[in-house]
Amino acid sequence: MNYAVSAPKLTVQFIESASSLIGYLKIKERVAMFLSALELRNIIESSFLPKRCQCTLTPDLSMTIKVYSDGATDQLDLCKTGIDAKQLNGSREINDLIAGLRSDIDHRTHLQTLHPDRKAL
Repeated sequence: MNYAVSAPKLTVQFIESASSLIGYLKIKERVAMFLSALELRNIIESSFLPKRCQCTLTPDLSMTIKVYSDGATDQLDLCKTGIDAKQLNGSREINDLIAGLRSDIDHRTHLQTLHPDRKAL
């Protein structure tokens, strides 16, 4: 009977330890990526207004960003895949990502105006 009493206590202690470890890992992951996926998407998508932007994030924190030329068509100005959202640890990294994407859009727009006969680059 002694074993029957101590076994459940051991199981309860193990479950409590495991759940606190899971909670600790979630907090640690939250600190490493201080924004939730929804907050990060909102920041990135709203930074391209008035253009339409779609930001998707996979469970492994790989991000795809699509920026459309306007709200009426589905013509893409930019599609960037494979962005590692784990590297977006602060406002500077997010700002650098957005600035780089805007630069890519400006560069593509400039090339298309130089070569109007080309449909896509």
